[in-house]
Amino acid sequence: MSILTIIETTSVRVRNLVATGDKTKYFYWGLGALVALNTLRFTVASFTMHTAFNTFGFDLGIIHHATWLLSRFEDPFSTVNGLHFFAGHARFISVLVVPMAWLWEGAGLLLFLQALMLSLGAIPVFLIAKEKLGSNLIGTAIVLCYLLFPALGHLNLENFHYNSFLTTFFLYAFYFLIRGNYTRYFIFIFLALITKEEAIATVLMLGVYAVFQNKKVGFGTLAVTLIYMLVLLKIVFPAFNPEGYSFYSRLQVVDVFFSDPFSLSTYPEIWSIVKKNLFTQVNGAYLWQMLYPVGLLPLLSPATLLLSGSLYINLLSDWSYTHSIKYHYVSAVIPFIFISVIYGLALLRTSAAKRWLPYIVMGLVVTSVVGNEAHGPGRTKLSSLKEFSRDLERATFVDTRFRNIAQLIPDDATVSATYNLVPHLSARRIIFQYPNPFVRDYWGLSSKAPYTDIKFVDYVIHDTRRDKEYELFAKLVEAETYVIEKSEGPFVLYKYTGS
Repeated sequence: MSILTIIETTSVRVRNLVATGDKTKYFYWGLGALVALNTLRFTVASFTMHTAFNTFGFDLGIIHHATWLLSRFEDPFSTVNGLHFFAGHARFISVLVVPMAWLWEGAGLLLFLQALMLSLGAIPVFLIAKEKLGSNLIGTAIVLCYLLFPALGHLNLENFHYNSFLTTFFLYAFYFLIRGNYTRYFIFIFLALITKEEAIATVLMLGVYAVFQNKKVGFGTLAVTLIYMLVLLKIVFPAFNPEGYSFYSRLQVVDVFFSDPFSLSTYPEIWSIVKKNLFTQVNGAYLWQMLYPVGLLPLLSPATLLLSGSLYINLLSDWSYTHSIKYHYVSAVIPFIFISVIYGLALLRTSAAKRWLPYIVMGLVVTSVVGNEAHGPGRTKLSSLKEFSRDLERATFVDTRFRNIAQLIPDDATVSATYNLVPHLSARRIIFQYPNPFVRDYWGLSSKAPYTDIKFVDYVIHDTRRDKEYELFAKLVEAETYVIEKSEGPFVLYKYTGS
């Protein structure tokens, strides 16, 4: 049998499956299995990093510390970065995580939730595909591409950020919008808005899109979102931080606009910034790595691709991390990549290219596998599955050297720890990232922010593989203000003597 015959036979079978559309329940069982297996895969990958002390104070330690404080009904001012949790970002979704933190107080809870939420995004991907393409099989193929998407793997492993929830929230919001279930649409829009203020840009774009489907829903979305934005900028952020919201300064075009929006000279300056920031080699690489793992299909549906407000922010930002698929700034872009894949295939399905659709879907799966291997993080590549049993063992590994030292620290003690140890000790009221509070370092939004009044902590714990020698603390040890309580392997615990 020739290769061409095999391809033709496969194509006929695929077409028959697409056409019949029966045995739907088996596809749903398969979808559930894929979500469960990917949750396990992503959880093991992130736990493997965590147990190897490759998660850090920024940002897992900050977010876990603040969430833990909320779960104890305390003010979520994190001493990891010297900032109130709601001063820099609108992460009110954390309040919904609080009950879970009563049952599981470690940072592992957040890593698991991130893996689960990203995997759950497969469900609305399947539902949107089924709605637009009428095929369970193609929907399942797109789900596989979603779970293999390189940026999704990086998002799962970039410590922890509540932003990661946006991926699933926006997918569900869009699904319920096109289904005309506006109550559920607004529920997921609400969840997105309270996850992070970054969501505002995308929700505004969705509002514009919704206007063409239902004017009341569209204009309602726009009105509520604009009011929410004003409340954040004028009331919430200033209340929690006297400096106000400052992260928009990373987007120079916004900074320039607000400096003098009524001056005609403002707009040529904005255009100059746009040209400088947009047409760059870095942006080209970013877009290529986002688009080629899905066969460039999103380009067939620019109307849905451009709904991602975060895409504009990422391309125009002065913040280098936004121009990479390896950071959490992709969270609100990924949904519209896959919505556009589906809409692109729907366009082909109604065109002369319909007969080639099975081949195009197979090509999509192939490019996803290639993209996963070329640009995905090592721990979530398909090729890494052969080492899954080893990774599972590492994910549940407990470094007894660290545990023996950490158990000497009372729960109510104040601590300063090396950045990679912070997430393992952040379930306490006061936890600093060393060299704080001895030397001011990455504290507050700027140097104007008031520094901590705490001069000494009860314990200092170092991972000597990571820390630098700081002269001030060395002098404190020399003066026996701090003495070594215990040392085991690379971990050294110092105790405050009070002298």
